[in-house]
Amino acid sequence: MVTIDLNADVGEECGDDAALFALVTSANVAAGGHAGGGEVLAATVALAVRHGVAVGAHPSYPDRPAFGRISRMDDHGHDGIRRFVADQVRAVARECKRHGVPLTHVKAHGALYADAAADPLVAEAFLAGVADAMTRTLEAASGPGTGEETQVAIVGPAGSRLAEVSVRRGHAFIAEVFADRAYTREGTLVPRSEPGAVIHDAQAVARRAARMVLEGRVEAIDGTVLEIVGATVCLHGDTPGAVEIAKQVREELTANGVVVRCPTTIGAPPQEAAFRVSWFGDSAVVVDVVDLAVRMGLAAHLADALPGREVRLGMASVLVGGDTPDAALLERVRELVATGPAGDRDAPGVRRLVTLRVAYDGADLADAARMLDCSAAQLTSAHQRQHWQVAMMGFAPGFGYLQPEGDLELPWDELPRRASPRTRVPAGSVAVAAGMSAVYPAAMPGGWQLIGTCPEPLFDPEAVGSPSRLRAGDIVRFERADG
Repeated sequence: MVTIDLNADVGEECGDDAALFALVTSANVAAGGHAGGGEVLAATVALAVRHGVAVGAHPSYPDRPAFGRISRMDDHGHDGIRRFVADQVRAVARECKRHGVPLTHVKAHGALYADAAADPLVAEAFLAGVADAMTRTLEAASGPGTGEETQVAIVGPAGSRLAEVSVRRGHAFIAEVFADRAYTREGTLVPRSEPGAVIHDAQAVARRAARMVLEGRVEAIDGTVLEIVGATVCLHGDTPGAVEIAKQVREELTANGVVVRCPTTIGAPPQEAAFRVSWFGDSAVVVDVVDLAVRMGLAAHLADALPGREVRLGMASVLVGGDTPDAALLERVRELVATGPAGDRDAPGVRRLVTLRVAYDGADLADAARMLDCSAAQLTSAHQRQHWQVAMMGFAPGFGYLQPEGDLELPWDELPRRASPRTRVPAGSVAVAAGMSAVYPAAMPGGWQLIGTCPEPLFDPEAVGSPSRLRAGDIVRFERADG
């Protein structure tokens, strides 16, 4: 499955930000240098939060007349860059904190973007300013002496000096491509002063975006085909027709099987209080949210508020369904998400520990060990030492999908499912595949790698209370049945 983030530059006092927020998954909010700031910034962040769009800061050279598109490096020097970047990023971070959402990323604007991409000293100054902003924001919230740097992702061009410095400083780096801007044969953006630098044809932009995402290629302005890498596609909110461009880009990507969503690499730790809400078919709505505790709290809130709807907890989402289409459902869910509880990590049941005994005698144990390049003894020891969290309960009663929690002793996600699923897997079979573990609560078909047997029943329809021993949020530890 191919996924991509769709971002837009917003809060620049031009264009239709509200309409863009319904189409993009992350936003770069102007921080007052080239545009925005003050009440505009506050209103833009509030709008992004309402739409479940990840919020990033978009600092620039302080130059409103030129819209930040002329380099002022010589005017400010590296110390000056550090100071104004810190001030601008801090302004956006404060608004995020007011709304209870993280500042997920920082992306420079205009000439500052180009200078930081090309000059390692400007990149260092830029990142130092980001670090100052996050440290001081934390101190303002928690008091002096708490100033550990809070890392955010940095957005910029792949292979740039900014990318090198970001990785060296420990920031997650998000490579960006531009669908509505022309590239030179060297892979840089065509200067806006030149003809054809900005692409206004919505269909052409949509086709370029799809090719970038699916093929990793783009045609430069002279016809040269370039290799290009990006985890996020940028659309400029100040471009005339930006909303129609974004609409066609999203439709083209979706038509080609691309999932448009904010990647977990944007924001570290993952976003916990801002959600993406979108249609799932014509009668259901899906809410994307990574954190399990937040997801469980949201599911309970939606179930209470929508008693006539089925609410189902997924691996990284909550599904709100029904039998008949309802055009008002999307906005109703968005309202509930914006106003409802974000979940409680310490809520009763979220961290319940369940220990399951296992006889490691599975038919696929030796093959699974070989695929993970370890011995069977190493695999079984790692499986026991690993803590596993129940990310969701499947459609089969009592079947819990267990994800590894904490450090990985083995690369569980490199172990595939069987090429030919079994028509019958015995009840109690302990299995691993595709980064997860599970215990089959009853005999059923399945394609996971069988490594052992659990003698304890996991599902009893006659039991008082919940018939399933496992529930979402549980921490599962496996111990050897014979020792």
